[in-house]
Amino acid sequence: MDSEELLGLLEIIGFFVVWFGVGFGLSFPFTALVKKHPKLYTPLNLLITLYPYGYMLTILAVFLIDEDAGILPFIVFLILHPIIWASLIMDFRVRKSVNCKTVSTLSMVNKLVHIPAYIFHFVMGLFGSLLSVWGIGFVLFAIIIDLITIAISGTFSLIATVSLYKQKKITLPVAIAASIASYIYCIDLVAVIVVKIMVSNAEKTTQTSIDTQL
Repeated sequence: MDSEELLGLLEIIGFFVVWFGVGFGLSFPFTALVKKHPKLYTPLNLLITLYPYGYMLTILAVFLIDEDAGILPFIVFLILHPIIWASLIMDFRVRKSVNCKTVSTLSMVNKLVHIPAYIFHFVMGLFGSLLSVWGIGFVLFAIIIDLITIAISGTFSLIATVSLYKQKKITLPVAIAASIASYIYCIDLVAVIVVKIMVSNAEKTTQTSIDTQL
């Protein structure tokens, strides 16, 4: 590796360090806001829910409004990810204080809302495969966005699962199985629904116990 290649590699590493640093820095005000105003927990996680659609809208804007705006998806890429990383770090920091019903519901909603995006990306990849060499870009884009999407939603579900286990709403075996399933297509959806049902049943049992004591 010559000096120019080394310099280029260092520039790329530096870019990602700064990029991740911005997300880490944003996580502090996010955490402070949620601790002071718990109702902001869901809105601050909204970008995780809507993540893949940000790309779909920018791509449509490029093709339908201005084909010269090809840099638009890249700008969205730069802006969205630090905010999403900040949200995930915030989720980890407040995991012990957030209502279990809110956590399990949002985890399930994330997975459900992402289904149309996965279908869209599958169609995009299929369309790209029909274009021979020229469609490789479509295929790669669809695969990358799908992988990033399930990584983000899976990480949120993992944090949610840990939180629910700490709050004794699910057992350790369920927590381990649900955590692994969070990163597996289709199975992740089954896992969050099962966890949601278990949390709802645990809440009902707790409420019944309280009512009986009264």
